Amino acid sequence: PRDRLAPRSRRSASTMTTTRSRGAGRRKSGAGRAAPTAGAAKEEPAAASGEEKKAFVTVGTTKFEKLIRAMDCEGVLSSLAAAGYTSLTLQIGQGAYVPTRVGDVEVRVPGDAAEEVDGEGEEEAQGRGKSRRAAKKRRRRSSGGGRNATIRVEYFRLAPSLAAYMRASSLIISHAGAGSLFEGLNAGRRVIAVPNPDLMVNHQEELAKHLADSGFLLHADLTSIPRAVAAMETTRLSKYKPGNPAKMLKAIDAMF
Repeated sequence: PRDRLAPRSRRSASTMTTTRSRGAGRRKSGAGRAAPTAGAAKEEPAAASGEEKKAFVTVGTTKFEKLIRAMDCEGVLSSLAAAGYTSLTLQIGQGAYVPTRVGDVEVRVPGDAAEEVDGEGEEEAQGRGKSRRAAKKRRRRSSGGGRNATIRVEYFRLAPSLAAYMRASSLIISHAGAGSLFEGLNAGRRVIAVPNPDLMVNHQEELAKHLADSGFLLHADLTSIPRAVAAMETTRLSKYKPGNPAKMLKAIDAMF
């Protein structure tokens, strides 16, 4: 976790009204964290079953279009499908960019790029006059495998609370704002933090690095999200114990 690394469920009206479908609703106002806009969820999403893996992306109330663009690509969707995720929900905030790959998106999940195959047995090889060293070598050949997979992609802009989306997800990919990161960690979810590189005073980078170095999450940049998704499958993270975020942020500030 010190590296810079960085589920297709049924669509339900009770889960969310999200995708850029025909007849998208008009903007609505409401109280709470922010006024829901067209495509915002009206009800809490259903929790994932034991066999489902859902991913959730959040940019909070800010604009982080580069993260949404990075998620809206074949490579990232393929990496999620390869890891067994069947659903991806994006909270896109106030940015102008809207995802284009929505609904049931079919992606290609590559097989192993290569597989190791045992070479000839030692006795057989020596019988052909080959050396012991050559007999023990392993050769590699391309498997040429792969499969098609489908991942359900939905999005919304803002919601009064993101707690239900986080609880319903197995993986959270978040901007590195303190509020979103600690909310995800407090929910006991696996988190990939992606700092916004365009911020003038980038405490996001410092916070993400500190939490990654502490073993609580994985730290990725905009180009390493697929690697982070894959790495998360084998990474053992430390359990985050809720504390005082303000105290931690103050300590981080003192370091820089």
